Amino acid sequence: MLDRLGQIVGPDDVVTGSALLGFTSDWSGRFTGEALAAVRPKNTEQVAAVIRVCAEAGVAVIPQGGNTGLVGGSVPYNVAEPCIVLVLTKLQRLDAVDTANNCVVAGAGVTIARLRAHAQAAGFEYGVDLAARDSATVGGTVATDAGGVRVVYWGTTRAQVLGLEVVGADGEIVDALGAVEKDGAGYDISAALVGSEGTLGVITAARLRLHSPLPELNTFLIGCKSWGHAREIFNKVAKSGVRVLAAEALDLATMQTVREVNSLPPALTNDWPVYLLLELDGVIDMPEDLEATMAMDANDRLRLWRYREEASVSISTHPNVHKMDVSLPVQHLDDFTKSLAEELPKVAGVARWVVFGHVAEGNLHVDVAGPEFEDFEVDEVVYRLAAKFAGSVASEHGVGRVKPHLLELVRQPSYMQTIKRVKSAWDPNWLLNPGVLVLRD
Repeated sequence: MLDRLGQIVGPDDVVTGSALLGFTSDWSGRFTGEALAAVRPKNTEQVAAVIRVCAEAGVAVIPQGGNTGLVGGSVPYNVAEPCIVLVLTKLQRLDAVDTANNCVVAGAGVTIARLRAHAQAAGFEYGVDLAARDSATVGGTVATDAGGVRVVYWGTTRAQVLGLEVVGADGEIVDALGAVEKDGAGYDISAALVGSEGTLGVITAARLRLHSPLPELNTFLIGCKSWGHAREIFNKVAKSGVRVLAAEALDLATMQTVREVNSLPPALTNDWPVYLLLELDGVIDMPEDLEATMAMDANDRLRLWRYREEASVSISTHPNVHKMDVSLPVQHLDDFTKSLAEELPKVAGVARWVVFGHVAEGNLHVDVAGPEFEDFEVDEVVYRLAAKFAGSVASEHGVGRVKPHLLELVRQPSYMQTIKRVKSAWDPNWLLNPGVLVLRD
């Protein structure tokens, strides 16, 4: 089978042996597994041919983009059946920007940084931006419905997708890229694939919505008394008529970690429980009892953003970091974070934790250092607390192979049965990303 795959993609793009490690372990180093090979097709036709060969052999296919995921969804973690990792980073199609229809077609392997630069060169903006922009790819962000820092303004990846090209479990290419904004001719296959995490088909290209350039921005960093207080400030600003283009927040532990690791000066004169980073197209007046600073120029803006964008990498300098991603109804942000402070110290091995994320949407990232990677007690504590406060156990990182058993906390049995039926219909042999999102009976 590997010889046949080598004939399709070229022998240099069938990776085996010790070189496999870079494809079988995730970015955090927590989730790893074994695969027969990593296969790197160069176009959609090669993807289809690879999948057909694997289907004939009964070998599972694990799609992988930039491998920036944090829930084991793009590596063979706990995969019992023989599998290959289908690496899509060589799918580098990037069409000219369609200036008449404000969109562009990009291959699954195009990074978000490259896509954004391509759009900006044509006078447009792509609506998704995130700290992993230099590695995260179009295919991976569509497959997980990634959010990032502009969700409050432009929505998640789902809001950017106008159509997809996908290869099904049988190796058939389905061109659903489309050409018009409104198209009611049949099922919206593309919509079903956004957030499907490679379980229904392999995304090879996307037609993506583009936006008018960003207005001139003012960036503020504000000290807040709590997560709820940060949300209150956001609400007041949003209701004032000033457009909010980003609303990010980090707790004091995150700020201290970022400063320690990067040798950065204090962001504000005093320490605050929570720091709120706002980007606006106007100016706001701060209450006298709050401390805030406003970026004076582009370099100062980057300085303030660094406290937020270095959060995940900085905590990762500590050993055994468990990275968790939840969403809460915004009225429960304080309830959830207070409960974390009560429950996490009770878990054996916990040495440090930080909380940061997207306060406008109630999407918090909880990174906990200390417990062994194989110990999931702290993960269960965080996700069950999120469910307790009517939240979600997966916001923008996906479900992956870590959380399928937790979906029952936030989804009804009828929902679980429905997605199993969809999976069985689209992938009858359950060879696409087995163990991700939905478990076979």
